[in-house]
Amino acid sequence: MALLNDIYDIGSVTKGEFRLFTILLNLFAPHICEEVWEHSKLGDGMVCQQHWPEYDESKCVDKTIEIAVQVCEKIRCRLEVAADIDAEKCNCSCKGRFKSSGRTFRQTNCKRNLCTG
Repeated sequence: MALLNDIYDIGSVTKGEFRLFTILLNLFAPHICEEVWEHSKLGDGMVCQQHWPEYDESKCVDKTIEIAVQVCEKIRCRLEVAADIDAEKCNCSCKGRFKSSGRTFRQTNCKRNLCTG
């Protein structure tokens, strides 16, 4: 569904993207993919004989992550920060966002945990 939303936002797909999508979809709907492959003339031979695309790990890395700010065991807000942020900058960002929302809390009761991963 996310892929279709992206395609609708862009408005079209290239022949190379359509070819790649057909190869990937072939595992789940082989008969339909063979018909699409032949009708669209996406390549020589059958789709089941095509090489599987190479894995590129750099395309799987998120540039930003979402952090939930909890105070008194309740989520008060969510922040989107850079994925490589360190704990001190994250805490400063959380404090600034929480103070700008008009809420106050005692620092002595504040517990900070930064989960990275």
